[in-house]
Amino acid sequence: MRCRTFQRNLVSYLYGELSGRRRRRVDLHLQHCAECRNLLEQTGSVRNLVASFPDEAVPDELGRRILQQAQRAALSVTAPRRSLVLRPALGFAVVLIAAGIALWIQMPAYTPQKNYLTEKSMDTFSEEAVPQPVDEVAVEPARAELPVVALRKTEAERPHEQKSMPQMEMPAITLCLNGGGEEAARKAFLEAMEVYNRAFRETGEKRQALLKVSLNPFQQISTTRDGGAWRLLAMALCADIHRTLGDPEKAAGLYRAILKQSKDYPELAQEARLALLRILLLDKNDYEAAEAEAQGILQSDPPKTRALEICFLMGDTLAETQPKVASGWYRKAQELADHGSAQFDRAAFARAELDARLAKGNYITDWWIIGPFDDPPERPLVTEQPPEREIDFTKEYPGAGGITVKWMSSEDTQHFRNPTQNRTGLQFEQSVHPNQYVSLYALTYVHAPEKLPVNLLIGSDDSVRCWVNDELVWSNPCIRGLQPNQDSVPATLREGWNKILLKVANNLGVWGFYFQIVDRKGEFRFDLEVDPNAKEAYETRALR
Repeated sequence: MRCRTFQRNLVSYLYGELSGRRRRRVDLHLQHCAECRNLLEQTGSVRNLVASFPDEAVPDELGRRILQQAQRAALSVTAPRRSLVLRPALGFAVVLIAAGIALWIQMPAYTPQKNYLTEKSMDTFSEEAVPQPVDEVAVEPARAELPVVALRKTEAERPHEQKSMPQMEMPAITLCLNGGGEEAARKAFLEAMEVYNRAFRETGEKRQALLKVSLNPFQQISTTRDGGAWRLLAMALCADIHRTLGDPEKAAGLYRAILKQSKDYPELAQEARLALLRILLLDKNDYEAAEAEAQGILQSDPPKTRALEICFLMGDTLAETQPKVASGWYRKAQELADHGSAQFDRAAFARAELDARLAKGNYITDWWIIGPFDDPPERPLVTEQPPEREIDFTKEYPGAGGITVKWMSSEDTQHFRNPTQNRTGLQFEQSVHPNQYVSLYALTYVHAPEKLPVNLLIGSDDSVRCWVNDELVWSNPCIRGLQPNQDSVPATLREGWNKILLKVANNLGVWGFYFQIVDRKGEFRFDLEVDPNAKEAYETRALR
């Protein structure tokens, strides 16, 4: 799935209206795209914020202007009619308009006659609302981890900013640092927020430059003693900027400092804990610390929507690397969600899928096979055959009993799985002849996301050898019945493609093998990609 496709499905995803197949595609895309994860977090914050507003009557003038804008938007649409929920771009616009309606209601009585919006998310921290002209409301959500306020000027009011970088000459900051109090901190914060928001309308180096410009005033505000919640919000924005600029450690430290000082602002503390959890989970990959932080948030009795958000964040992130743990988080989400709701169904589906994979294990059954070759019983496994010297799928070689053998693809060898339980292994005596005192070779390639210490779980009848990237890691000249997990072989997969070659020898009777890969703790690694046809990719990587 591409980012543009994800954006078209964003609102439907948030409201749980995607089909199971499409939701799985979105989930897979989010695991690999940090930018789309950020967009989802921002959009979800706006949705949650709007949902918390009380129902109020819409002022006649504001309603008239919104209706006019909606009519103009409708005239410009040529696609077939669909509901707003199924049209992500328009649906998101309606969310923002709804936010504007709710925010209008919070205007103080002395507001000028011109139509304005106010930012409801800051009512917890300041009694005075911040006005903003309706015509100039930006449709782009704020980038911050925490709800923030942004004042924006029209382009005509700031022509100098089109030519050069803002200099951030803020009298309010000086006043704040000289004891101006919470009101001065609020003004300084809003001035810095304008530059911060501008950064996320840019890309690359220009975005980084604007973020660094806004960082300095936020740092100054965060050092004031009488800045109230605005000082804590400035700390949160500093943390967000550090995370965006690639310093999650410093960001985590700032969020921990906010938690120590935000006992009078429980909503701010919850947002800080969630932001800290995302850093531990997504940036630092510190799963143990993330687990402890997530459990701590749930023990603080958060709202149901926040608790479900935590469960899905943990489950979705850990599904590939720690499927057992992820299944537990989906089970917790089922317990919290209303039976029959979209959240309940999503958790149930994800949990069932993981549990099925765990029950089956991650047996590797896609292999190229070649054989049989002669393998004398007095010297099992010792006789070197051509696959140990070269891998050439086009060649034929002399085999056992005077026959000629060649490589069989994984498609040609699917019937080898049928005799084994749940098709988890391969068994040869019914299809490969001769099958006494012979051996064959099995070849596949495994892609690891990073350098990875693993254990290879091998079961065989009878003897078995294993090479990883042409290095012999196991040899067991035994006579035994076929069972899974008879040998546990330590090995190391390098980042990228790895070559796995097995040699399995048979004396009499049953003949076959099982093969799995787990980490050193015994957990299945579902983030490994198996492709027996990746020979070219492996050899290209090996030549570097």
